[in-house]
Amino acid sequence: MYSSQLFRDNMRTTMSNLGMTQRALAKTLGTKHPHINRILSGKTQPSLELADRIADALGMPLPDLITKPAVTSRRAS
Repeated sequence: MYSSQLFRDNMRTTMSNLGMTQRALAKTLGTKHPHINRILSGKTQPSLELADRIADALGMPLPDLITKPAVTSRRAS
């Protein structure tokens, strides 16, 4: 089952694990950073096409992004 909250949480966690900012993700996707912010804040949901592109940019399959909790990695200091 798809959970928009899980999608947003996984986006945040994976972006953090990769050290990727909202601006960097937006640039990769060819969109503006406020659009990414609205997705992450739950004010809007991405289209299926954009969700697939987000998953690709984050290096994970879309089904994993929307159904499985992402694992936080500990970055070496």
